[in-house]
Amino acid sequence: GHARTLLHQAAARTAGEVAAVAGLLRAAGRTDEAGEILETVARTRPADAAADLARVRPELTDLLLAAASRISASCRRDVAAALARR
Repeated sequence: GHARTLLHQAAARTAGEVAAVAGLLRAAGRTDEAGEILETVARTRPADAAADLARVRPELTDLLLAAASRISASCRRDVAAALARR
């Protein structure tokens, strides 16, 4: 629906903007929506670019890894490796 379209549009923004939106959603108790944005980022960007979100907002690290896990084990591994390189 419309909300899903907005989430995917938000995921297309810069790492700082996406991290801000995901962080605000998480703080408001909207972890499903925050997770969906992070999953879209993990699915559509290289692992290093996805990891940039957690560099901007470290409190998103667990949500980002969970989102990457929903995609695949290799996606989670790649994102975890990118996070370890920071």
